[in-house]
Amino acid sequence: YLFTRLQAADLVLQSAAQSFALMSAAGPVSETEFNAALFELQKRLPDAPALRGADHTGLVLYGGGVDPAQRLSVERRQFFQEAKSSSTMVLGLPLKSRITGRWVLPLAQQLRDHRNAFAGVVYINLDLEELNGFFGSLKLGAQGVITLFNARREVLLRLPAAPMAQDEQPVRVAAPEVLNSLASGKPADRFRTRSSIDGVLRAVMYRQVGGYSVFILAGLAEADFRAPWYRELAITVAFWIVLAGALCLLLVQQYRSGRGQLRAL
Repeated sequence: YLFTRLQAADLVLQSAAQSFALMSAAGPVSETEFNAALFELQKRLPDAPALRGADHTGLVLYGGGVDPAQRLSVERRQFFQEAKSSSTMVLGLPLKSRITGRWVLPLAQQLRDHRNAFAGVVYINLDLEELNGFFGSLKLGAQGVITLFNARREVLLRLPAAPMAQDEQPVRVAAPEVLNSLASGKPADRFRTRSSIDGVLRAVMYRQVGGYSVFILAGLAEADFRAPWYRELAITVAFWIVLAGALCLLLVQQYRSGRGQLRAL
């Protein structure tokens, strides 16, 4: 699911960047013309999240929900700064959209004109509540956890949710086992570790999502996967206790019956 969402966004963002470069060959890119291209590309995305674009100064000029009378700037956003120096899609840090008021995860691609000069970024905001809804449907037990983090170990999404009070201020994965595994360059691994966020001991597996610089980690609390065994053990013990009690009662009754017969003699 996650790889499909990222790949679809990547392909659409690349197409948007190519369209911009072609349009720029005829002169300054028209907002109306590029908006039309973005709206068409947006239809290719699952759930059709808004596709927006900013110029080289970070001013948001293109896409759905953009108010021409009140321009917003993303110049200081991490995804804008990183996209300026990256030729591939960039995963931003969680932030609260000033257009929708919802927590989102930005995916961005740099724009370049026909002369290959930096001309801005085009980006998509994935709704974190929708992602949480999907991952929340997975059955990992009462204390199970799913964490999405980047190559800098910054947590992009976590279930149960980690509190997010400020834009682009995520917590970092700090479990030693995870850090050692990442440092060794492993794209996937499994181990037991205690969470640096909630202190719960879990059996954990993580995997890199395709070729993107993002990892998904799933953890099952030992208390959760041992719970069925404990329940079976409790049922078995209860059964034997009841059986032993019944046998004891039967023996007592037989003993009393035997004594009564002896007195009768």
